[in-house]
Amino acid sequence: MTFKGDGILQVTGIAVSPILVSESFNLGQLGHYTLKNCAIELHRINKRMDLEGFVNESPGNLKELTRVLCSNDFASTFFPSPVAAYPFVENSETTLRDLLKTLSDPQLDMEFFTACDTIYLEYVWMYCRGRNLFRSADGRMGLGPRGMKPGDLISVWLGCNSVMILRPTGFGQYLVIGEAYCSGLVDGSAFLGPLPDSVELVTRYFENFAMYRKTCINRASGEFYREDPRLEGVALPEGWRRKEHADEEYLSWFVNDSTGEDIGNFDPRLSPEALESRGIKLQVFDLV
Repeated sequence: MTFKGDGILQVTGIAVSPILVSESFNLGQLGHYTLKNCAIELHRINKRMDLEGFVNESPGNLKELTRVLCSNDFASTFFPSPVAAYPFVENSETTLRDLLKTLSDPQLDMEFFTACDTIYLEYVWMYCRGRNLFRSADGRMGLGPRGMKPGDLISVWLGCNSVMILRPTGFGQYLVIGEAYCSGLVDGSAFLGPLPDSVELVTRYFENFAMYRKTCINRASGEFYREDPRLEGVALPEGWRRKEHADEEYLSWFVNDSTGEDIGNFDPRLSPEALESRGIKLQVFDLV
């Protein structure tokens, strides 16, 4: 990120896709939550955006929508799994599938909902309240800020863990609308392509640091990766090397012997220069 002057901040990233349709959730104020109100609001959104049709378009769309509606906040995305009552992906997919099938009746009888249904809908309410569900021109589903609208742009920036929604001003500049969750973009796929089969991005607790960090895990083998597996076989840029350190079991540390730079665990293969040298087209956004 660079301050250009005149109130303009420059960031480097990728313009992913414009927003095609966006619909606000109306879930009431904090303290007025009910499962029935949440289900009725999903019924309204379903009619406006044809969520059931989206789910039926592709076998993976049910999982995508299930994750979007609670910003992928599931027990399986943490390691070790949290003690608190987080929803489980498989149970939540069943909840959403059954709910979409029965949402033709806005006066839905909630007596048949299980404890797993209840937990998932509570998370849907928590994450969707005050937010917009959107679909992009390239078919992605996501959850974004209340003020977004069709024509806004989905973007990802280097050094930013969130997907960002921008609004073109017509002068080659962009207004930041806010942060979003968008399927397929929160794991660096826009820069590096999709993760290998069976590999997922999780939030792991590192006892040595007494903190949570994002890391990749191979679900088939249980192996954690120190570095992004998509960078395997990609050489470090000239002058860079991995430095030995006490916690190298968990992460790599990078230094440049030529320049004296010590950038910690930021991988120099993810710098703008390194990405562009591998044919990845980046864009500089002027933010106002």
